[in-house]
Amino acid sequence: MDIDKLLLLLDAAIKEFYVKDKYLIQERVHERTCVARIAHYLQNMLDKDEAWRDLNADCEYNRQVPDEKLSDSCVCEESEYEMYSVYPDLIVHHRGYNDKNLLVVEFKHACNDSEKNRKKDIGKIKDMIKDPQKHYMMGVYVCLGRQRYTFQILR
Repeated sequence: MDIDKLLLLLDAAIKEFYVKDKYLIQERVHERTCVARIAHYLQNMLDKDEAWRDLNADCEYNRQVPDEKLSDSCVCEESEYEMYSVYPDLIVHHRGYNDKNLLVVEFKHACNDSEKNRKKDIGKIKDMIKDPQKHYMMGVYVCLGRQRYTFQILR
């Protein structure tokens, strides 16, 4: 799969968001709402291309292929819970399979783009790329400004 083409699709989805949902960004509506709209546009683009149709653009996704070392019960140690409770803003993947975890994206409104928040999100992305269970090929940090956005690609 051409991961660079996927980046172009993400960029196009964000541009479409800025055109069609200008109100959300101008009024600084919550980040989750903005990301959901971007995921919607991205999913539409994925669905139009036969090579990408089996992929999903999901927000705040909290599942992965089960780790055999973890118990099925809801009771777990706090540190174990923290280790597995990372919910990226947006991922592009094939649900139920860890070998097609292609892209992990974190978003921030420009007004919340402090150095501390940026480092935390970039650290989260890098951890998900390095994690041998998750197998993400690439990550992107996106800062949503009122007029334009910035993109930082992490590999």
